[in-house]
Amino acid sequence: MAKSFVLDFKEKFRFLEEYGFVFAVDPFNKERPCYKNLQGEIIMWFQRGFGKEIYVQINGWKTTINVKEEYKKYISKSTLFKPLHIMFKELFIRKVNAGGYFYGLKVSKVTNYNKQIDPVKVESFENYYNPNDENKKTLSILIPTVVFFVLFIAQTILG
Repeated sequence: MAKSFVLDFKEKFRFLEEYGFVFAVDPFNKERPCYKNLQGEIIMWFQRGFGKEIYVQINGWKTTINVKEEYKKYISKSTLFKPLHIMFKELFIRKVNAGGYFYGLKVSKVTNYNKQIDPVKVESFENYYNPNDENKKTLSILIPTVVFFVLFIAQTILG
């Protein structure tokens, strides 16, 4: 279950490996996958009630990135049908090429610079919390309840 979220994150943000990042575990919350270099981490997680949240974490300090707003501000293109990971990639490349930093996180294309970080395998996230499971639980309760009430109302009106 958690594997699907982790695999999805790893596949969509794999381009970060070209910039010296390593797929790892967030050092401040062992349930979160992240892409990490020696300066900090880039993490995508779910904020209750708000959906996906992407942020940069440096020594425990979190800088949340509103990808849609920043994309509109710096790239000036429509965000209508663009997936979040595509907008993030374009924003990341633009910011790194402009100054070598991404929201305070120093980024270098030297890949062997980060060899000190141990990469993590996706299988290690097998029993971890999956934020997508909460939506599935809600739907599994909500759908039968709605169907029951619709049938009940239909029976009272027709019966």
